[in-house]
Amino acid sequence: LGRVAEGDVAAIEALVAADALGLDSAWADTAVSLARLQDSGDLPTLRARLHEARERAERSGDPDVEMRVWFSLAIVAYEAGEVAETLEHAAAGLARARALGMEWSFYGAELRHLEVVARYVGGDWDGSLRAADEVARVPDMAAHVRAGGLLLLVGRGDPQAR
Repeated sequence: LGRVAEGDVAAIEALVAADALGLDSAWADTAVSLARLQDSGDLPTLRARLHEARERAERSGDPDVEMRVWFSLAIVAYEAGEVAETLEHAAAGLARARALGMEWSFYGAELRHLEVVARYVGGDWDGSLRAADEVARVPDMAAHVRAGGLLLLVGRGDPQAR
């Protein structure tokens, strides 16, 4: 609550300690939080920090943190207006999620939702609808991903959009 500078200092101290102790998972998780909170507009530095976090998360064997990093890479690209890069990170993150058996974890589902929205925004409406349709077999926790496909149906004036 108004103590952002103190929080930044604590997070940097946590990064240094995690690095010194070889705690790659803690380093990666903290780095993602810090990168997203400090978003200074320096996209190359932010991307580099997130790529290092991804490598450390993978090395640590912590799949939850690794999925968080993949999502962060994709959402940073999306927020920068880089739709192609967003789709690259989403595809790579989803492939990794499948390999880890985490395709429908929280961040796996969020990556899929981001794929649907990024394809829509990028004008690949057919691809967006295919991605949304692919989740027809999904657990209820990912219903918002299927709902993303409604953007296409509404945009096309499809009567199925009810």
